[in-house]
Amino acid sequence: MEISPKDLRQVVVFENATDDDLKLILQNSITRSIEESSFFFFQGDAAEYMYILTSGQVKLMQSNPNGQQVNLRTIYPWQMFGALGAVRAEATYPASAQALENSTALAFSSKFLHSMLEKRPYLSFDLMKLMTSYIQEMHAWHLNGQHIGCDARDSFFHR
Repeated sequence: MEISPKDLRQVVVFENATDDDLKLILQNSITRSIEESSFFFFQGDAAEYMYILTSGQVKLMQSNPNGQQVNLRTIYPWQMFGALGAVRAEATYPASAQALENSTALAFSSKFLHSMLEKRPYLSFDLMKLMTSYIQEMHAWHLNGQHIGCDARDSFFHR
């Protein structure tokens, strides 16, 4: 599957990106395909890469201290996941990312995205908007009482 700058513009963080920036992202990325039930990464792994799902579905899940698996969200094509390493050096993934079906994602180095964020403030702002939407979503979960004991969603932001 050939991915174009127009395709990447579907990603919320890249809506305002220039074609040149999107081409640079594509030049510095690799395609990673995994089979259903396999993992892109595990909770606690070094957050060295970030991903944009291009096909399939991925669930982000976290183990709480009692060993229970908590599903945080489902990722659909043209959504970004695993971006924590781009904003925090030495970060680890706070959740595991498991394919719900055969899935393909564009992967690029968190360090590469970090360098782009430093030079392109609009990308930083758009990433901040995305992360804020995740915080609001998790807050709504708490308000609706959809949490489990020692809620894994709390530890999502405290790593």
